[in-house]
Amino acid sequence: MRENIGFFPLTQPQLGIWYTEKMFPDTSINVIAGTLKLRGDIDYTLLKRAVTIYVENNDTLRLRFREVDGEPMQYYSGSVPRETEILDFSSSGKEALYKWDTERTRTPFRLIDSELYEICIIRISDREAGLSEIPPPYLRCMVDSKCRKRHLQDLLRNA
Repeated sequence: MRENIGFFPLTQPQLGIWYTEKMFPDTSINVIAGTLKLRGDIDYTLLKRAVTIYVENNDTLRLRFREVDGEPMQYYSGSVPRETEILDFSSSGKEALYKWDTERTRTPFRLIDSELYEICIIRISDREAGLSEIPPPYLRCMVDSKCRKRHLQDLLRNA
């Protein structure tokens, strides 16, 4: 039985990502991470809630890809976003953080029917944290580093 989902064709930039992933499967070719460093008194509960609100209010973060009759299509997932992780590197040090970051950016996304973004909160010390993001591949092709910084700052305004 076919689900009642509205499917839409991929845009030209999305098709480029689709075909790149098909040509180079199981690679992290489209994983481009960024981290916004935060300093000061950080309320992790409030920050986590801000991330949740941000994801809930941004439909583009709920886009998914699927092959329909052999053609790549996109649809909006009605699913609730996963819980934002708070990763604590305050006792393990920055080397552990860098190792985690390297492994994370080398891990490919599942392209079909899955979340294509990741946002997590990193605790570095009592007064230092990070908001780490791997934006969706279909947004990465349209934004530069200034836009990504503004995107993360918008998220923080919810806090």
